[in-house]
Amino acid sequence: METRASYIAVGTFVLLLSACLVGFVIWLAAVSFQDSRDRYVIYFTGSVTGVQVGTPVRYSGIAIGQVSEIGIDPEDPRRIRLLIDVVSGTPIVEGSVATLEAAGITGGVYVQIRAGDGSEQLVAAEGEDFPVIPSRPAATIGAVLASLPELMQEATALLQQAQGFLSVENQQAVTEILVSVQAIAEAIADNREGITETLNRLNALLADVDSLVVEVQDDVAGVLANANSLLQTADVEAERLSAEFAATAQQIRVMTQSFATTADSLAALVDESRPGLTDFTTLGLEELTLTLSELRLLAQNLSRIILQVEQRGTANFLLGDTDQGVQVD
Repeated sequence: METRASYIAVGTFVLLLSACLVGFVIWLAAVSFQDSRDRYVIYFTGSVTGVQVGTPVRYSGIAIGQVSEIGIDPEDPRRIRLLIDVVSGTPIVEGSVATLEAAGITGGVYVQIRAGDGSEQLVAAEGEDFPVIPSRPAATIGAVLASLPELMQEATALLQQAQGFLSVENQQAVTEILVSVQAIAEAIADNREGITETLNRLNALLADVDSLVVEVQDDVAGVLANANSLLQTADVEAERLSAEFAATAQQIRVMTQSFATTADSLAALVDESRPGLTDFTTLGLEELTLTLSELRLLAQNLSRIILQVEQRGTANFLLGDTDQGVQVD
């Protein structure tokens, strides 16, 4: 009896100690949870299908907390209000944005918080109990989830088409194609020598074409060399003609200067001779006219004398006409 009583006392003590230990752990966990968690509010506009209490919250893909409350914003029924608990010290700064992301094709979603470009931790605004994390529209999640049935239907249709393609008729057609390909391969194998000879001829033809190309290149090189020589000769001739043209232009310039000097001299001579020319045109021309008249008369007399000399002869003209004799009165 004493042994059984001692067992009962020891068991009772152990149970009480275990209960105290469990209570202490629960209390410690609650205190630790309350001390190590920060709360934020997120407002989403549109459908938040798949979001519920306990939905994971991630920061750039890392799990940092979960959704603790979900409901409709009393101030704006178009918005859904999420209250989230995240690990204390998470760098949710100004510029951070919350979105809803699909967790695979199972229909589940999670809250994704993207890092911001600010440096100050997000704090609660005036009139708010907790800091508010801006969000992007969650309509894309609904669209993705709504499109899953269509995607499944399209996948099913694709599988059906694939099954139709693998029908008995198509398999027979593919078999016939393979048989035809095999026959072509056998024909090629049977005519291997002819094909080899044809390839050899093609190689010889290509060699001839290569040699012809080399000859053409040599001819073109020769033509280019002759053209370069001709261009060099033309350059030399052009330089020589340019020098001659320059010399001729210099001579013409000198002649022009000489003509200009002569013209200046003539102009000066005319200026100096202008008084004499004026006297000549007034008095000298009259005397010259009289002199010309007298010379004209003298020329007429000389013409008559010469005519008489020719008709009568020099002796008769000088001595008189001897045949007439002396006239007697």
